[in-house]
Amino acid sequence: QATQIFDESNAPGEEEQLLLESDQLTFDNDRSVVVATGNVQIAFGESTLVADRVEYNQQSGRLIATGNVEILEPSGNRIFAQEIDITDDFKDGFVSALNIETADNTRIAAESAERRDGQVTTFNNGVYTACKACEENPQKPPFWSIRAAKVVVNNSKKTIEYEEPTFEFFGKP
Repeated sequence: QATQIFDESNAPGEEEQLLLESDQLTFDNDRSVVVATGNVQIAFGESTLVADRVEYNQQSGRLIATGNVEILEPSGNRIFAQEIDITDDFKDGFVSALNIETADNTRIAAESAERRDGQVTTFNNGVYTACKACEENPQKPPFWSIRAAKVVVNNSKKTIEYEEPTFEFFGKP
């Protein structure tokens, strides 16, 4: 059974409210853009997004979070990135420089990732491992990992597919 990397239950329903807290909030009437800056926290359903800055374009329905972005999902997954660009229903999006820690200690790191239809996530230049980081030296390679040009996680099929995979043992292929 595949680990559910992006939990589709975190998408807010039509009736759910979004709670936003930040140091500063501005609204650009001409562009229909809301910008929250400084210690931004957004609670939606049972999920939380934290970032230095969040821009929401009401016309396009896109939300762009930048700077120390972290998403905590109801499943316990924690997603870390410097920037995430998602739709306001949280089904589609793009993330650059991403790290994911799941509730069962699975870890995925990638240069970028893209999610489609709330079900299929493609990680580019990804590394997958179920090993915890070394406590004395977190930069040390994990005991084992799978590195691939693409890692495709399909939540509906409960599969993880690797394109051009390499199995690494202590950082060596």
